[in-house]
Amino acid sequence: EFINITNNIPHDFKNKIEDDKTGDETVKYLRNARKTAWRINSNHASSLGFHPLIYFYSIEGNYRPASFYALLLWLIKLEQKNLFNDFIKIRKVFEDMLIKYGDLISDMTRQYRYAIKAYPHIQDFYMESMQLLLSGENIDDTVASIKKSRPKFNFLRVNIGKHDDIFSNFTTEKKSAIFIKEALQNPIRCKICNGLIHQNAITIDHITRKQDGGLGEVDNGQLTHPYCNTTYKN
Repeated sequence: EFINITNNIPHDFKNKIEDDKTGDETVKYLRNARKTAWRINSNHASSLGFHPLIYFYSIEGNYRPASFYALLLWLIKLEQKNLFNDFIKIRKVFEDMLIKYGDLISDMTRQYRYAIKAYPHIQDFYMESMQLLLSGENIDDTVASIKKSRPKFNFLRVNIGKHDDIFSNFTTEKKSAIFIKEALQNPIRCKICNGLIHQNAITIDHITRKQDGGLGEVDNGQLTHPYCNTTYKN
């Protein structure tokens, strides 16, 4: 699915694309996949360094394939519309929204039953959330507005409380939830966009740029995402 989504190949691609007799198309597909992988989480200059705890896992520590697929499609849309810098402007509040309302992603996956059917709708939710946040809406109003104005999202359970089963021992899910809760208490953040930063996607940025006379001193360094450092800042 990763290869298919990054190359706009339909899910039911059998008998719809020709055999690659020379290997040229395969190389092109792999390059597109590598480009997207670099963008997601790496030290490549293009990397947005998406933190897995926020974008790919539930608060209970369950991996969500639909979230991963949705991010792939969303990245393609952001690149097509040249919206990466707009995302950087609201990245911190966007990630706060995913933390607070992460269960909505699970709701969408349950609604459409399969990750492969749910991910385009999750991508739509991301895109609409981003536009509302850019307009100045807060997190709660953004989610409420999408639920109210878009019929396909009216099933979302925004205000439903959780009813945990009580056990004397910690379940595996509860252990994961505790780890994630602790990890998100005081996370390392990018000093440019204030979004969460992951150890696999860190660059050291000159606070005062080299071209402005900044030196490679400890006091002039800060941790940033590669994209924020190499592209957005400049």
